[in-house]
Amino acid sequence: MAITKNTFSISPTWTSTDLITQMQDAFSWAGQHGGTDSGQVVGLSTFTSGIVAQGSGDEYFYDVKQSSTSGVGTDASFYFYKNAGSIARIQVNSCGAGYTSGEVVTIPAAEINASADIDINVCIAATVTGAVSYACTLTDVYVVAGADRNGAVQSSSGVSTTITIKEGDTIEFTHNANNYSYYFNICGPGISSSASASRYNRVWNGEFQHDQPGTYSIKCSWTPLPGQAGEYYIRDDSTSYNYAPKIVVEPCTYSDINVISTGSSTTFYDSSLVGVGTTATYPYGVMKHVIDGTKNYGTTYRAVSPRNSSGNAGLTDIYMWAGPRYFPHEYQKTVDPYHFSNGGHHFGNRYAGMKNLDTPYDVTHDSGILQLPWSTSADTYCQNDRYRPNTGGNTGYQLDLNVYRSSLDPNFVVYSYKAPTLSSTHLNSNSFGTWFFHDYTTSLWDLDEQFLGGMTQIEIPYTGSTTTPQIMFRTYAHGMIQEYSTSTGRSPTKRAAEFGYMPLDDSGYASKYKTWTVESNTYPQQTNITETSIYYRNRNDARLKSNNRTSQTTGDVLMPSSTDFNAVIKGIPMQAKWLPMPYFIPDDFVFIDFNYGTPNANIQQGDTVQVSGSEIYTVITGSYNQTSRTRGIVFCARTT
Repeated sequence: MAITKNTFSISPTWTSTDLITQMQDAFSWAGQHGGTDSGQVVGLSTFTSGIVAQGSGDEYFYDVKQSSTSGVGTDASFYFYKNAGSIARIQVNSCGAGYTSGEVVTIPAAEINASADIDINVCIAATVTGAVSYACTLTDVYVVAGADRNGAVQSSSGVSTTITIKEGDTIEFTHNANNYSYYFNICGPGISSSASASRYNRVWNGEFQHDQPGTYSIKCSWTPLPGQAGEYYIRDDSTSYNYAPKIVVEPCTYSDINVISTGSSTTFYDSSLVGVGTTATYPYGVMKHVIDGTKNYGTTYRAVSPRNSSGNAGLTDIYMWAGPRYFPHEYQKTVDPYHFSNGGHHFGNRYAGMKNLDTPYDVTHDSGILQLPWSTSADTYCQNDRYRPNTGGNTGYQLDLNVYRSSLDPNFVVYSYKAPTLSSTHLNSNSFGTWFFHDYTTSLWDLDEQFLGGMTQIEIPYTGSTTTPQIMFRTYAHGMIQEYSTSTGRSPTKRAAEFGYMPLDDSGYASKYKTWTVESNTYPQQTNITETSIYYRNRNDARLKSNNRTSQTTGDVLMPSSTDFNAVIKGIPMQAKWLPMPYFIPDDFVFIDFNYGTPNANIQQGDTVQVSGSEIYTVITGSYNQTSRTRGIVFCARTT
C-alpha cells in the first residue's frame, strides 16, 4: 500500500519559533498530538488526618499516589518530606487529570510511613469569571489602607483588620513601612495571627519580595485559586505583634469556575508559542504522545527544542527529551533555591514522576534542571545529546519538513528536513535530519509498568564520491540520560521500556544509543564484514563473471537468471542490534540497493524509483558514490 505524505514549509529567514510551529503542524497532520487534559492539580489548600509522628530523621517520598478521592481525578502524585516523624512539607509532583476544585484525595499511611491516612484538599488549574483586583498599602506595622469586596479598608496602629476577597480575586499589597525589618508574606491557612512567617507557611502561589527586609515600596500579590477558601494573615518573621491583618477568602460560585485545558489534537501540550515561553530564550514544544491510552504509562511526553551544537539557543539541531509524566503549569511564581512553600508544585513546566525511574536520579519536582524553557544546564539530560536531528541551519533558504506516514501502520511516521531551494550535488547537500518516534505495542513489556521513550534517527555516516555507501539507524532508548561522553551517559530514565536493551555498569554508566548499519552490496570494493549487507545477485554484474569480465565469453559459467535478486528490501528491523526485535518497520518503507549506469547522478529526496507500473517508491534519504557509475542504497517510501 502507498504511504501518505505531507510537506510543511517555512520561508526564509525562518526562526527557532518557526521551527516549533512547523513541528507542531507536522505532528498534528501525523496524528501524534494526544488531545486535551483538564482538571489538573497544581497545589493543595489544606491537609487533615489523625496522623501521629512516626519514623525518625529525614524521610523523603517523591511520587506518592492516592488510594481514593472524593471525585473522579486520576494520576496525581505528591512529594512528602518528613522530619523526625512529622510532615514538614507536601507538594504536588505530577498533576494528573480530571480533578475538581476542592476535591479531597486520600494518601494511604503505608505510602508515607505514617500511622494514619492523610486527606488532601487539592487546587486545580482554573480561572474565575467575575474576579476582581484589589490593592492595599501598609504604612506602618500592620496599618492597612485600601479596598476589598466590602468596600474601603482602613485600620489604625495596633488594631487588626479583615480584608475580604473571593477565590479568583487578586489582592496586591504595597509595603511602605521602612522603619523595621519586615519579611513580607501572606501566610496560611491554619496559622495563628501571631505566627512567625517562614518560607514553609506562606501561600505557595503568591508573589513575594521575601528577602528584602526594610526595603521601601515592596509589593506582593496573590490570586487564590478555587479550593483555597479560608483564613490567611499578612505576617512578618517575628511574633512581636498579634494583630496582623486577616485575609478572608470566600468560596467563588461553582458555575464561575473556568477549568483550564492543556493541549489538543492539533497543538503541543505545552510550548513557547503561548504563555510563559513566548519570549523564551530556548523555544520548546512538548507533545503528548499517546501510545496506548488504556495503560498507566501508555502516554509519552516528548519535548523538542531548537539548539546549536553547544546546547545554546540556535537553529541547527533539534534536541529531544521524553518521559511518562509532565507538569505543564507555572503557578508558583516566587521560585528560588530556598523556596519550599508547603502546598505548591515548586518548579513548573517540567518533567515529573519518580526520580531514577521517570527522571534521572537527581531530578525531582524541586529541581530546575528539567524546567522549561530550559537553559544550557539542562541539555546534558537530552536523550540524544551528541547526535540529534539537524535542520542544516540554512535560514536564508526555504526549509521543508517532509512527513511520511505508513498506510500499513499509521503510527509509524518518518520526519525529514530538506532545503529544496538550496543547490546541491548530492542528496546530503540539502537533505538533513531524518527520524521517527517509537510508537508501537509489543508483548515484550507492559505499558502499565513501563513507558515507550525511544526515537531512532536514520543517518548517513559517510558522503562523497569514493566512500562506501551506508545507512545507519541510531536508536536512543532512554527518554533522558546525562551526557558523559560521545557514546556514554549515566542516570538514565529506567522506566523507559527500551532501557532493558542498554548495558548499565555498576557505576550507573550506560550506552546512550545503539547503532546498526546496512551497507550497499553494489559497490565493488565492499569488504566490511562487520556491517549488515543487502542480499544481491545480478548475473550481468562484472563481479559475477569469470575473471571479472564485463561481458560473457566462451567458457564463462554463470548462474541462471532465475537466481538474480536485486529486489526491494522489506521487513526492516527497527534496530537489528536488539534481540528480541520489538518492532519491524512496515513494508511500505524499504531499502533499495542500486547500481545506476549514469556517472555522478545527483539523486535527491523526492526522486522516484519505479519497480513496476504499480510499484513506485520515493527517496527519503540515502548514501551513494558518484564515480563512473552511481551506486549505493536509499531508504524509500512507497507512493504508488
